[in-house]
Parts: sequence; C-alpha cells; structure tokens
Amino acid sequence: MSLLSVGTGESAEPSESDPVQLAGRGSWATLLKPVMACLDNGHARLTQYRLTVVPELDYLRLQPEIGFGAVHAMDNVTPANVDGLRASAEAFVRQHGDFLHNLAASLLPTP
Repeated sequence: MSLLSVGTGESAEPSESDPVQLAGRGSWATLLKPVMACLDNGHARLTQYRLTVVPELDYLRLQPEIGFGAVHAMDNVTPANVDGLRASAEAFVRQHGDFLHNLAASLLPTP
C-alpha cells in the first residue's frame, strides 16, 4: 500500500513567535529552541517516523519550502503572502517536475 502526504510547506526562516528571535541571542530562550521546535512540529515528525516503519507501507511526504517573502501563517491572506506562496509552489513544481509527473502517472490505473 502507498500513502502520499502533501504538506502545507515549511519555512526556512524563523517564526515571528520564535523565542530566540523575541529575546535575542545568548539568552535563556536559546535553551528553549529545541523544546519549542519539538512542540511546534514534533507531532508531524513523530507521525512521519511512525509511518516509515510500518511494514508494507510505501510512505512519501511532500513538504515544499516556503520562500519568496511568504509566511506559513494560515490566516495571512494578504495578496503579497498569497503571491509568495504561489511562487513557492511553482518553484517546487519546477524543481521536482519530473518526479511529480512520474508519481502522478504511477497513480493512474494501468490500461
């Protein structure tokens, strides 16, 4: 069995709520960064790990990188953010076009 998981994207830049960014470098918040990362996306990483060890399951997760000035906040529907998200998606498709084409073809029934 195959399972394809399509993520909403992952930002390479720190979040506005990142305690290290809020408190500055060299502070107590630096110690909290691993904990905050775990709380922020730990459940997704745990799910991904658990699915990779299931016997007879072909698990694949697509997680595009968000760039072009876009932020991951789901409630940010400003035209600039939507344009950035669209540009991020288009860049992902350009970079992985052959793979995505082959993946789509493999999902179609064989004639």
